[in-house]
Amino acid sequence: MAKAKKRGASMRHQQHQRKFPMKRLFKYLLLVLSIGGLGFWLSGPLEPGSYPIHSVRVVSPIEHVSQSALKEVIEPQIGEGFFRINVDQISKDIEKLPWVHRAAVRRVWPGQLVVNIEEQQPFAIWNDDALVNVEGISFKPEQMSDQLVGLPHFVGPEGTEKMISERYRELTESVVSRDINIVRVDLSGRRAWQLELDNGLILNMGRESVVKRLQRFAGVYQSDIKPKLAQIDGIDLRYTNGFAVRWRQAAT
Repeated sequence: MAKAKKRGASMRHQQHQRKFPMKRLFKYLLLVLSIGGLGFWLSGPLEPGSYPIHSVRVVSPIEHVSQSALKEVIEPQIGEGFFRINVDQISKDIEKLPWVHRAAVRRVWPGQLVVNIEEQQPFAIWNDDALVNVEGISFKPEQMSDQLVGLPHFVGPEGTEKMISERYRELTESVVSRDINIVRVDLSGRRAWQLELDNGLILNMGRESVVKRLQRFAGVYQSDIKPKLAQIDGIDLRYTNGFAVRWRQAAT
């Protein structure tokens, strides 16, 4: 009886060995078919022109960036299709436009590009032919519109835009309640400062203690300077404890 049992077990083991390779082969076939199907599915969408972009939507309000300029940047990329289009490159190309500070482009299924643009915020006119934004970075628009006339003028060596912007803020905050309005800031190559007020008065500030000197001037502006503006040609504040007034030739 023991021999018969052993013989039966041996036969079942042999049958199992014959069946096992078939199961493994079937699994391999399924894996190959799955990979092939995946490759076929991926190759289709990645072909140029597959699932083409059919619309572009700008979701942020724009005032200075023209629609035609955006079209020139985006249109050459449209033929790449939804999956192949390089939205990062389009964002970089849009940021090269004069009035664009930052740009972000994303895909929306099935065939749309959504564009978000942060325009430049002009803070001052830079060297008479460009602008400085609120972060102290210069940029050059194609045209200087009349709307920018009221901005202060900054003049200085290239690379000093941020320095002048920060100094302008310090100076205006120090005299905000003294009826003194700065309309022009000049920084020379030797880093000497000169200010022009809205009444035409020129202040030579020197290179050091500029804010302190302006505050000293502001302390006597209303009582001693403003009543005599018509007789004053300029003021030199490059003194330790005071300033010098340069009178017009007609003044006595």
